[in-house]
Amino acid sequence: MDFEKTWTEIECSKCNYKNDLQLLDIKLETKIYCSNCKTCIQLKDDNASFYSGINQMNNFLKDFNNLFK
Repeated sequence: MDFEKTWTEIECSKCNYKNDLQLLDIKLETKIYCSNCKTCIQLKDDNASFYSGINQMNNFLKDFNNLFK
């Protein structure tokens, strides 16, 4: 399982519409556009918390998977 490909949703600050995105989008600080009002949303990963958290989770899942091989 690649944790970066996990889907989540964020709310648009302008219209409150819930937009779907992958955790990788947050990690890479991608710009997305609200599907409802087309407002540009600049994703921000303060202190690289998503970047390090996603990498740690992927490593944990890889190690866990290797236990059963």
